[in-house]
Amino acid sequence: MLKLCVPVSDETAAAPSGPASSYRFDRRRGTRRPAQGEPMAIFSDADGRHLIARVELLDSSDSGLGFLCPLAVEPGMGVALNTAGPGRPRFVGLIARCERQGQAYRIGVLGSSIRAA
Repeated sequence: MLKLCVPVSDETAAAPSGPASSYRFDRRRGTRRPAQGEPMAIFSDADGRHLIARVELLDSSDSGLGFLCPLAVEPGMGVALNTAGPGRPRFVGLIARCERQGQAYRIGVLGSSIRAA
């Protein structure tokens, strides 16, 4: 079972720890562009467990994506977003942040690749 995320505060963002230590800085480098779509997301943890959820894309940048998700996930987990249809792009990355936003969670992802499925 996954633990719920805790919103990142300025104090925790400044303290480097684990694989996500530099993500807060990295995610602010690029210009954000609005994104649309509701792809399926497959989340993977270090123990090989997987969760699947439909997400709502919010924005993208040269270094990653932002989306809303009904599930709380942990920073450092892997995620793959698949769109319907052959030849459509597939996005793969690591969860950089997870913050509660209303009834959902706003997820920030540092992308590691975008390629055709």
